[in-house]
Amino acid sequence: MDYTLSTEELKQKFGDIYLEIISQKENIRTTCIRKSSDNVAVVYNNVIFYDEGVAVFGQEFHNQILSGKMLGQTIKNSGISHERLVSERFSIKINLGLSFLFDTKKNFCVSRKVDYKIKDLPYASITEFYNPEFTLVESGASESSEDLFTNTEGWFLIDQLKTGFEEEYLRLAHGFLKKPMHVGIEDQNTFVQKTRQTLELLMQDQSTKLFVAANDKQFIGYMAINIHPALHVNGLECVIRELYVREGYQGRGRGTALIGYVERYAKKRGCKRMSLATKWDDEKQKTFYESVGFSRRCDFAIKNLQ
Repeated sequence: MDYTLSTEELKQKFGDIYLEIISQKENIRTTCIRKSSDNVAVVYNNVIFYDEGVAVFGQEFHNQILSGKMLGQTIKNSGISHERLVSERFSIKINLGLSFLFDTKKNFCVSRKVDYKIKDLPYASITEFYNPEFTLVESGASESSEDLFTNTEGWFLIDQLKTGFEEEYLRLAHGFLKKPMHVGIEDQNTFVQKTRQTLELLMQDQSTKLFVAANDKQFIGYMAINIHPALHVNGLECVIRELYVREGYQGRGRGTALIGYVERYAKKRGCKRMSLATKWDDEKQKTFYESVGFSRRCDFAIKNLQ
């Protein structure tokens, strides 16, 4: 096939790039392509796979894509007969999730659709969203009237917390930390005011990472972790300090997606184990953590110093 892949165009523009899996569930997959030099996201991709195309493409090649290989390059290298259909570029209004991922104040970004057929059967439909900090919306470009997000069931993305989104993060975290066993401040505005300085310290701490799940309108979940050397694992350990999903989104796979995202992140950094403290006698928590591969090791004890 004689065509230039999206990834090849990006390499020409940005140099080394890599694919990051954000979430993957059944036939829906969200990824972004980042610059290797500074990890900035340059393209967000929403992918829908079709069973009939997967069947003729073969599970071996499909699994390579699911494990993190570039979709277009894997199809091209497979040697299997296929067709690639690329739409004209159009502009789309940026929602909160894309604004957060791209760390931009701009209102519009460039988008396009790429469809792959394997032996004349639909295999994958990709909607690409380009970071407006690097790709200008061309004057006269058509604006999409289609809502590309609400038409995708359960659309959301995950990324590290960035400067400028601190208040949204704290208002979300309040749902979890307002409990007496944690910070214990019932009023949300007071909580935000009282905890802002601690959040600033967390964002500056090299061993702490704060991850946020966001949809088109709001932050819907978060996960705070520490990565540090530990003799008991003879290497690095990833400790989950907080995991919370907003009410109304619980039980819909958001917590599982956050765990999966952070697990991939921790593995890349050489962590040997993930751990957390939880109420193992709480059947709901026990069932959830067992479902994502955790097992009980020991109980957690604390001593307050103030």
